[in-house]
Amino acid sequence: MARNFRGAAVLLFCGMMSCFVGILKEPLMPRSSVLRYGWADKDWNWGSPFGTAHDEAMALRERLDTREQRASWAQRLESGEVDLEEMKLALGLRIQHAARAGMDGDGAGWTLMQDMAACKYEGSDGPKLLKEDLDQLISAISGNSKDFSSKDVMNSGALALKAMGFMEGGRIVLGATLSPVRQRTKCNVK
Repeated sequence: MARNFRGAAVLLFCGMMSCFVGILKEPLMPRSSVLRYGWADKDWNWGSPFGTAHDEAMALRERLDTREQRASWAQRLESGEVDLEEMKLALGLRIQHAARAGMDGDGAGWTLMQDMAACKYEGSDGPKLLKEDLDQLISAISGNSKDFSSKDVMNSGALALKAMGFMEGGRIVLGATLSPVRQRTKCNVK
């Protein structure tokens, strides 16, 4: 009886220690701060030089400053290792640049960015709706009249970014948008 109790105690102790080690390791793993925020956040303020969106955009621009960094990030995006909110932020930044350069599918990208600001892609249906609209954007950019469809939202995001010149880069000049998207609509996130 004592032997069975000791075995159970050792198993319990090992299980507790593995949980404890997992908790200790978690803060050491790099996580995007964009995960904590999103387009529905009250302080997001897309299109404004003040707010969480501006701060997160500055940090993302710095992390994706070189072609090599963008290539590595795009590869991680295609394999599902990039957070959806970070991808949406990158899309917003790239669309701003692409719209000024006439590379956003004759305004289709700008419309998608306005839909992001209006929180269309938040909530449980958000990723599905975003994938559909990204696939339409890719078709518009390529000039292909056939409907395009990728395997998932992350793949659609990567393809749309590349179609708008993401790999080549081009810094976004702060405050130089076509028309600021500052109107905040109340998000009805499901």
